[in-house]
Amino acid sequence: MKIRRSIIVILLTAVGLASCHRPDPVKVAAAQGLLATCDSMITTVNSTDTAVYRHMDSLFTAQRDGFAARFRDTLDTTTAMTLGNYHRAMSGPLRQLIDDRGKVLADLAEARMRITALGHDLSSGLLQELEADKALQQERGILLQLRVHSSVLERARGAVDNAWASRTTIDSLIATADSTAIIP
Repeated sequence: MKIRRSIIVILLTAVGLASCHRPDPVKVAAAQGLLATCDSMITTVNSTDTAVYRHMDSLFTAQRDGFAARFRDTLDTTTAMTLGNYHRAMSGPLRQLIDDRGKVLADLAEARMRITALGHDLSSGLLQELEADKALQQERGILLQLRVHSSVLERARGAVDNAWASRTTIDSLIATADSTAIIP
């Protein structure tokens, strides 16, 4: 009985060792590089303070009537461009920034978990060379897509921040519409 158990243990150990391969340091380094890229994107997306942008959205929503009144007026080119650019940034990119940030972060967190597991498998020699190459290529593709999504959020953030810089002018233009309204 003891001999049988010993033989089974030896066979299981041999099978386990046969399925492991020597870790490829290039592939392990590639997984570490993907992890660093993913962490960098997470940090970038996390740097967006959504409370600030939600506040901007609330203020913009409160001004919708003022915009509507101002757009009914005959506007000079400069005023029309200023109001139009602000309105466009606050109704498009701001909504996108608020709505999409959480999904991008969740996708990045999921990618981070997969890449961490892949790095462990690679450093343990658990993957055949073709499997390792395929897994690395797949994660590169996913990170490339996430980089695009993260860049879209950054551009949206830039557009909103640029528009917000003209907030004083916008408030003045909307106040002008309120003060010049004809009361029947």
